[in-house]
Amino acid sequence: MSATRLTNDAEYLVWIGKNPQGFVLNIRKNNSKTYRKGHTAKCTTITIYKKGQKVGKAFCGDGYRKVVSNSRTDLDEWVKNNGGGSIEWTCNCNLASPVESIGQVLPAGAQQRYFPNEVSAPEKFIEGATQKVHVVRYERDDSARQICIDKWGIECSVCSLNFERRYGERGKGFIHVHHLKPLSEIKKEYVLDAKNDLRPVCPNCHAMIHRSEPVISIDELKAVFRKNQ
Repeated sequence: MSATRLTNDAEYLVWIGKNPQGFVLNIRKNNSKTYRKGHTAKCTTITIYKKGQKVGKAFCGDGYRKVVSNSRTDLDEWVKNNGGGSIEWTCNCNLASPVESIGQVLPAGAQQRYFPNEVSAPEKFIEGATQKVHVVRYERDDSARQICIDKWGIECSVCSLNFERRYGERGKGFIHVHHLKPLSEIKKEYVLDAKNDLRPVCPNCHAMIHRSEPVISIDELKAVFRKNQ
């Protein structure tokens, strides 16, 4: 795969979601050869919105762009053919071992990028290209989450696990919220219907839903679960 330069957050977040073992070159908008920062695709520095950043413009907007590839050699070649300079691979993310599958233990702070259990929104719950794809962190919004829980309950829609019944007070209120429409497939902004677009699922079932591409439905995983009980 050759290196690709990306100029908007939506396609960038889709790419890192689909290529967790890939590599990202952070460059200036003007492609200055003195600024070439290399990261792994799972690095929280270049995948999670931070306080004060503009939603939709944090990674590929304003003064920055991203060049992505599954090969570091391709990134070196891109730099050579686009202004020169050298890639600085000094970020702490490059000290971590690759994430081989969605189900294994993830680096600290990365869980929400792989298990999107929350949704972002004001009253209309606008979602989509600005920041969110199905394997990228959702910002917390209790109103959208609560609407889903009020409609469907606090039990997992696949295995019926209720964390409060299983773990007592420690598990009270805990559940992931699954997005039925993968945002990486929609690739545009749309208005979220919290009652119909979201379902409560436990973390294990959530991981199993997202383990394949495309993801499987809740009903498909429920059939697998029942078959193997």
